[in-house]
Amino acid sequence: MNFVKFEPDQTGWLEQHGALIGKLPDEEVARRAGKSRGYIKKIRLERGIHFNRKLRPWTPEEERLLGQYTDREVGRLLVRDIRAVANRRRALGRPPCGGSYNLWADYERDLLGTAPDREVARQLKRSLASVQCARARLEVPLEVSALHQWSKEEISLLGKLADEEVARRINLSPVAVFNKRKVLGISPYVSASRPWTRRELRLLGTASDQEVAGRLGRSLTAIRAARGKLDIENPFLLVKPWSEEEKALLGTAPDRIVARKLERTVKSVKNMRSLLRIPNRFEVLDRPWSDEEVRLLGHVPDEQLARKFGRTVKAIQAKREGLGIPNRFSKIRLWTEEETRLLHTKSNAEVARLTGRSLSAVSYQRQHLGIKNPASQIRPWTTEEIALLGTQSDEVLAEKFGRIVIAVIARRKQLRIRMNK
Repeated sequence: MNFVKFEPDQTGWLEQHGALIGKLPDEEVARRAGKSRGYIKKIRLERGIHFNRKLRPWTPEEERLLGQYTDREVGRLLVRDIRAVANRRRALGRPPCGGSYNLWADYERDLLGTAPDREVARQLKRSLASVQCARARLEVPLEVSALHQWSKEEISLLGKLADEEVARRINLSPVAVFNKRKVLGISPYVSASRPWTRRELRLLGTASDQEVAGRLGRSLTAIRAARGKLDIENPFLLVKPWSEEEKALLGTAPDRIVARKLERTVKSVKNMRSLLRIPNRFEVLDRPWSDEEVRLLGHVPDEQLARKFGRTVKAIQAKREGLGIPNRFSKIRLWTEEETRLLHTKSNAEVARLTGRSLSAVSYQRQHLGIKNPASQIRPWTTEEIALLGTQSDEVLAEKFGRIVIAVIARRKQLRIRMNK
């Protein structure tokens, strides 16, 4: 179905207020004509009418900042356009912050392309971007590639030494050596197992594995494997192992008392007890409710009762709901019978408008009660409704049409109708 874009008659308001465009601010013309400011601005620009903005005068305090900071920083500090800041600084004859631009000398231009750009930048003490831009502007080809040219001797080292050692010898990064070895399909260097000496074995267990690995120049995995093979305990282990005597104490007293005896945390004791499936006989799972506590349920907010009784809020709520005591302090407004009856005859949008509830709350209540939406079918748009789109605000039209605001906005944007007010 094809719809024709509705364009309201504009001759009336143009004859009455068209002469004011360009003479009064757009906001004032829009207010008098009942149109949006953007629509008035569009017509003014189509007529070639431009306003000359009144520039904010410069104060002596603001002018003192010019040249001391960059134009961008001054513009951000003074909330001014960067072009206006630069123009004012030039008018005062002040150089930009950070020094003036260094012009290129003839000997500097002759160096372009004779070496990698990074090397030329280092020799001339210029930035890499400056060298690259100058060479591209002068169309100077790069005769020397910045990529490393691998020789046969260097390639012969790949796989025979560690990538870090090869990188150190040929003055490259380990990543570059790794990538070259991968391209050539060369397997990485695997060092042969170095035999352990008696002096090295005597160091095991005398310090942390990390420290021993640093002293002997071995990997941490090798240190741990050798210590485990010789059954040498690690006294510097951060995780303290559990002895059989300590495990026997679990469950004989509350966790906090056992933790204090063993000099461990309560969390560590609780985790080990749970891991060994030892029940906690000292934990009160369900503290009985007194008559005084039950009498206060529903008369005082649940949060206050939880603090007063030393119970959780969920425990208060569960006990109150189990006894069928309503919560008079709930912020959720309960549904009345009249409101529930509306769900059988009205759409969600109409129920929300009549009850003053949100659309999501109405939809949730309908799904919770299993009530079918009588207006679940999409109502087609009439020609009269389409003709009114854009003439008033979407909220006003939504209330007039009995539709939700999102539906009105979506239909207007689908037909590409702009707001006139």
